[in-house]
Amino acid sequence: MGGTYLARSGVLQDFSVHSFQDAGLNLPLLGFLITSLLAGLVPLAWRWRTIPAGRATWVDLSRESALWLGLMTVLALAAFVTLGTTTPILSAIAGQPASVNARFYELVSVPVGILLVLAMALAPALRWSRQQGWSWLSAITPA
Repeated sequence: MGGTYLARSGVLQDFSVHSFQDAGLNLPLLGFLITSLLAGLVPLAWRWRTIPAGRATWVDLSRESALWLGLMTVLALAAFVTLGTTTPILSAIAGQPASVNARFYELVSVPVGILLVLAMALAPALRWSRQQGWSWLSAITPA
């Protein structure tokens, strides 16, 4: 939704060829974005205290920890892309509008993508509970 707002509202029209000129959609898109965000956050805040706390051991070598690492990698990639995409807005607030170079995305996406692929390759070879020794290595060696 945030990407749609940035492209369709005309906010980034000076920085991106994919951004459209402001056609009066800025306020309706912003309203839809805020409404959608509140539609998810308000019920979560309302029920926050009723959600039971779980016990997780992410430091053990297991399938859960590999999946957690993959999820954190995807979230990190999303944060980097969001930072790169919103840099023109953030730098305009500081007084000097500028955008990031395409090299920024290459430098960020490749290492994070490699980590994600490794987590995806490792996760199926691990057990759901705590892994016993190096048995996972024999399962992943043929791959």
